[in-house]
Amino acid sequence: MKKAGIISQTQIPGLMLLLFLITTLFASDTFSQDLDWTYESSDDGKTTVQSRVYYEECEKGEESKIIEYSAKTTAKVSLQNCVAVIRNAASHKIFFSNTEVSDKINDISGNEFLIYYFYNAPWPLPNSDCVSRIRILPDSLESKVTVRASAEPDLYEDRDVARAKLNNFTFIFQELRNEEVEITLYSKFSPVISAPKWMINAWFPNGPIEILERFIDLAGTL
Repeated sequence: MKKAGIISQTQIPGLMLLLFLITTLFASDTFSQDLDWTYESSDDGKTTVQSRVYYEECEKGEESKIIEYSAKTTAKVSLQNCVAVIRNAASHKIFFSNTEVSDKINDISGNEFLIYYFYNAPWPLPNSDCVSRIRILPDSLESKVTVRASAEPDLYEDRDVARAKLNNFTFIFQELRNEEVEITLYSKFSPVISAPKWMINAWFPNGPIEILERFIDLAGTL
């Protein structure tokens, strides 16, 4: 009689086959998700944008629409100026789309602060707001600075508009040898109501491209 819990040699080939099938399924799922991305670029080819829209189950078991994108470009600006634009909360309303207010609430530390955004959304979407925690993470060895923003909806008083619960973004500023900076913007957010598909599609790729263009203009004037 075989002892419980011991795998015999005759079971090993079956287990190896099972592991192979599981690995293949995971790889297939990852590949299929990658196909959901749409890849586009600016007319001059200097800025690339990838985006996708999908649904994710939220805490209450309901599905939320998720918009995710990444945009990348290079510019003749300094790393220090890029960080200075981020630190100036009032400048965020200039480079982000449909942002009427971007006010610093308070500093948490030298490289971390809270910021309040008010979005004046285009019809038919309602206005909304967001409270974000901004973290600035320098990496002097790699000549790189990463900026991470995460939504913190409960850290500021209610303003009688719908508040975003998922509105995260990341800037990566990588200094290059040719006195340029590679700028990458990644964003993942959920609209306060389900935006029409035609409106989302119309925003790509020019929406993220214009955000980076306005950001670079600000960094170039400091």
